[in-house]
Amino acid sequence: RIECVLYKIECVLCRIECVLCRIECVLYRIECVLYRIVCVRCIGGPTLLFSFLKVIQKISYKLIFLSASIEQIIKRFNESRRKHPLSKNQTSLREAIVKDQDILSLIKDDSVHIDTSNLNLTSLNIKINSLIDSKLDFHIHLSSFAYKKSIPLDNDFIFDVRELPNPFYKDEFKELTGLDMPLIEYLSKLEETKEIIHDISSFLSPRIKKYALQGRKYLAIGFGCTGGRHRSVFMTEEIANIIKNTNNDLYVSTFHREINV
Repeated sequence: RIECVLYKIECVLCRIECVLCRIECVLYRIECVLYRIVCVRCIGGPTLLFSFLKVIQKISYKLIFLSASIEQIIKRFNESRRKHPLSKNQTSLREAIVKDQDILSLIKDDSVHIDTSNLNLTSLNIKINSLIDSKLDFHIHLSSFAYKKSIPLDNDFIFDVRELPNPFYKDEFKELTGLDMPLIEYLSKLEETKEIIHDISSFLSPRIKKYALQGRKYLAIGFGCTGGRHRSVFMTEEIANIIKNTNNDLYVSTFHREINV
């Protein structure tokens, strides 16, 4: 039995019942391997949160936090005209959001965090699917972004690759991205590119091994440049390939925020 949280939901096809956060599988008391169950819930206070976490310890699960900047959350609540679950008569929306964040900070920080501030539904779907498809214990996620469109908040490490020459100012590369072979060949030949690849990989290699030994499940690494389509995309893929080639027991995925929109 897994106790659930929010809605009264009953599925008669696989005989899984969810009643106010109670999910009960009665299919011959056999672990269900055919279906993936996703439970989405708000906090609702520390008591409910920790009750929920205590119950799911009984199963194999992956915990993903979807977060956003306070300004973005306020904007979304205003657009949807919904009341924050922690809002009361004397509590403003901003105060409720801060309280929500304080409650989340009580959880051991070994889960996956996704900053949705600058993601649309398509981009969020891509990121979540890459997480769900991970079959190995340690997942390393590398992503590119544009500094001019804000720094994502869900990265453990961020590398600024704006020191490389900007291909945007070369006509033959302007409309390309870091995934296109002509641009890859151009950047790969530069001495400064070789130096920064060496520096970044040398920095990450011992830390990845250390985190793996510590039992860490997820590591997010970001690469930023001005427009987020050339240098950062190229570097994300280069470092991802190096990690893949030197760590066969890791699951490595990439995401390009300014391209996957």
